[in-house]
Amino acid sequence: MYFTRISIQGFSSLPDQQIELENGLNILVDRSHLWHGFMPVLLSAMLYGLSPDARNYLLPGDEEASCELLFTDRSRSYSLRVAFEPDGESVAIKAMTAPDEVLQRGNSSAAHAELAAASDTSLSIHGQEHALLGTSFRIADLRSGFDEALRSLTAERERISKVLDAVSLKALQDRAARARRLVAELNRLEREWKSIPLAGQSLGDDVMTVRSLNQHIVSLTSVISSKEEKVRNMRDQLEAARSKFDFYEYLNGIGINEINTVKRSLERKRWLLDDLEELDAEIEQTAKRIDSIFSMIGKYERLTPFLGRREMELDYLEDSLRQLEARLPVDKLQQIEAEIRVVRLQIQHFRKRRSIASVLTLLPLPFTYFWPPVALLSVVGAAFVHKYWREVTSLVNRMAEVDDRRDYLILEKNQIEARMTGLKQHINAIYEETGVTSAAELHDKIEDYQRLLSEFEDLKRKADKNEKARDELLFKLREEEQRAGVLFDRIGLSAELNAETVDRFVDMVNSRIDQERSLKELERKIEAEQSEINNLLRRVNTLQRRVDEILEVYDVRSVSELEELWDSSDAHQAKRLYDEKNEELRQLLNGQRLSDLEARIDLLSQLVPEADRDLEIQPETSLDQLEAQLESIRIRIDLLNWLKRSAMPVVVELAGEGAKDGLEMRQECVELCWMSRARQVLVLVQDESWEAAIRDVAGDLGMSTHTVTLGGYDPKTEITEV
Repeated sequence: MYFTRISIQGFSSLPDQQIELENGLNILVDRSHLWHGFMPVLLSAMLYGLSPDARNYLLPGDEEASCELLFTDRSRSYSLRVAFEPDGESVAIKAMTAPDEVLQRGNSSAAHAELAAASDTSLSIHGQEHALLGTSFRIADLRSGFDEALRSLTAERERISKVLDAVSLKALQDRAARARRLVAELNRLEREWKSIPLAGQSLGDDVMTVRSLNQHIVSLTSVISSKEEKVRNMRDQLEAARSKFDFYEYLNGIGINEINTVKRSLERKRWLLDDLEELDAEIEQTAKRIDSIFSMIGKYERLTPFLGRREMELDYLEDSLRQLEARLPVDKLQQIEAEIRVVRLQIQHFRKRRSIASVLTLLPLPFTYFWPPVALLSVVGAAFVHKYWREVTSLVNRMAEVDDRRDYLILEKNQIEARMTGLKQHINAIYEETGVTSAAELHDKIEDYQRLLSEFEDLKRKADKNEKARDELLFKLREEEQRAGVLFDRIGLSAELNAETVDRFVDMVNSRIDQERSLKELERKIEAEQSEINNLLRRVNTLQRRVDEILEVYDVRSVSELEELWDSSDAHQAKRLYDEKNEELRQLLNGQRLSDLEARIDLLSQLVPEADRDLEIQPETSLDQLEAQLESIRIRIDLLNWLKRSAMPVVVELAGEGAKDGLEMRQECVELCWMSRARQVLVLVQDESWEAAIRDVAGDLGMSTHTVTLGGYDPKTEITEV
């Protein structure tokens, strides 16, 4: 639990201020020395109530002050408002997270249980922690007076409850005794009334009846007068309306049906005009498209000879040309040329070897004279010469065969090229005739040409159809004009069926219909009012005959004479006293019965002991004040029960102003910071040295501090975040 805001107002010793707080360590700078000693007493008074010493300390005179404490417990925010008055206190608790749930006596149990369940830790400041801070600070633990305050509030609640029960019992007993006396007196008056002769009793009843009848007659007469005046005004309005209605005689027979007919005609005309406009646009667009297609068809006139069987002639020629191109022996000729080059190289190679072998055969012959075995080398060389001669001969034969094949392929190539030249000439002639470069292009153009021809025929049929539809629309427009023209001529309007003329027609007919309807409604109202006046007159006559009959019985001529006769009788006095006592008893019991009141007294007598029945409240204290005090005590007890398991904040005040060295001051600031980790701490300091020291230590420990400058020194409250 931690406080978020403290608002005080009306204390003469303290300035009005709103103090914003945060969870953790809060530094309250009191340069004026006004708040020291007051802060813990003020917070205890808000939580536990004002003791006599605290009242003398905070409210020395007959002052009225108020405080508001906003606190948070486990993410739920609450507002505690306390008004200190000379004769007591008023307490109100509200859950800020649920604005509609005001925690008062009637509906506070659920919220109390919720707040109590949210606070599941209980921390307190022990003597060891007091000792750690040394003598520089004075610690006020708000939980220290918790149990004593709860006991004192419980005792005070029991005392006030006993006083209220005793006072309530005494008041009920007094009411019951007085009611018994009134009942006895009413019985006596009733016996006295019954002892009066019947003539006197009936006179009183007749007087009351005549008075009631006379009052009823007067009220009915006033109502009749007002209604007659209203009927006269309505008749004048009817005459004036009829004189205006005569202006619309030429509209007789024209009503809502004719209005709807003309409106539908105008609507149909609008639709027909829209359709006619769309149709004209479509006709114009179709004509433009026909012209463009006709011009495009002229470009394809040269394709007309190819629309039949000749369409595939170019495909056949191009296929034949591709087949002839595929039959050209170009690859074979290239292979033969390559083979000729290879054979020629081989012939040259073997001729060189044959020449070398011939030289080697002849070279050893001169040496055979000197050494005959050398002749074997010439034999070997002759063998190689013979071998190479055969290779050259076979290659020459092969060369002749290859030359023959080449000549045949060249002849075949020349024949194919001659046929291809004829085909190309034929194809080029077709290209020049059709203006295309391929058979595919020819087919595309023929397809486009046929599509254009088909579209041209469709557009011509569509144009004829649109012309017929346009004639039908014009005929329907003339019919709509003639349908409304009869009515327009009758009332003197232009026969042209347009929006302005229709609006004028509708306004004229509606004015006439509204006027007729208002006349009928006015006539109906006049008839109803006149019928009601007649009924009232019959009722007045009936009542007057009843009054005359009563006056004739007592032989008097007016109601006043009958009242004088009644006032002079004894029965009148007895009846008046009886009515007065009966009214007094009714007000005393307040709708209850005497037996119920006595049963309540018996039940309360069993609950209130004899010893507690002599308690009396002070003369200056009223029952309402006691009820208010009891309600405040109940709310405060509920609050303490909620906070029973919560960790209460701690108020730490600077006790001495003596100088301390930096080490001792820092050590005590460290202890304050560590204390603020477990619960909220409010530190009141009077100079900047302690403030700066606490903030420096908190900054070194990585903790945040909240600094508030209390009022009394500076008119503006400064809030600083570290």
